[in-house]
Amino acid sequence: MSSADNTNVRAFVAFDHRNLFDRLLANSKIPPDNHYATIVQIKDMIFTAATHVAAKQDTSDSQFALLVDEKYGARVVLNAQHQNLSVALSIERNEATQFTLEYGDNWKLHADALGPTYIKVLIRWSSDKTVNIPTTALLQEVFHWTSKTDRGLLLEIIPENNNTALLISAAIEIVSLGISPAFWKIPVPQTLEEAEKIVKSAQLNSHTLPRVFLLGGDRLGEEARSQILPFLKIPGVSGWAVGRGIWGEASEKYISGLISSGECIELITHELTEFLRILEPVT
Repeated sequence: MSSADNTNVRAFVAFDHRNLFDRLLANSKIPPDNHYATIVQIKDMIFTAATHVAAKQDTSDSQFALLVDEKYGARVVLNAQHQNLSVALSIERNEATQFTLEYGDNWKLHADALGPTYIKVLIRWSSDKTVNIPTTALLQEVFHWTSKTDRGLLLEIIPENNNTALLISAAIEIVSLGISPAFWKIPVPQTLEEAEKIVKSAQLNSHTLPRVFLLGGDRLGEEARSQILPFLKIPGVSGWAVGRGIWGEASEKYISGLISSGECIELITHELTEFLRILEPVT
């Protein structure tokens, strides 16, 4: 898949985390020399679980895409193409306080080499407008390239202090600059009214609804699903972008030696299946 206009995508399985896995391994009994290989293996197991779920899906079912990084997930990006799975490549520097790109001026070469369906960036939005100027300048560069190469942009916005009003103003400013992400990735709002306001801000003057995906945050399994579910009835909220809720518990158990790789894959498969259930139309 290479089209940026895949309207079937209703979920992103997010495992583009880098520093999080580094911290998990740092507190484990696994020798430091094995940390990199272990993280790659975990991401391969998440991918395997995703392929198991995809193989059981009917074409009319809710479709999902993968969201992964290059550092630990380059093999996943390449293998996803053979499994006919869409994949978004995360290109921002992980957990950076200011929006910057993982591979600096060479980011386009890295992205081209892997050939993902979509490009994802995370930006942090400040109440200080001057702080946001470099962010919007770099975001425009990324958006123009994704448009030129027919790759949709998945934009994640984390507002300062999780301020919804700041998130709304960020979306309005970004759209007014001519940046129109294929997908928006945002924290779960506090209320349905807040979610509706966010959708309107991302839509601005367009007649087409934006495609907003809700984060699972650090919630696990059932808690994340119960938080997301009420918002899925809002037009413009297309689905979820969840990571730890799907693979967090399984990964920690695997790292701790409590479960085998096969059991880890089985647990991730189960959680992903449960998350996809909440996207099924109510009959």
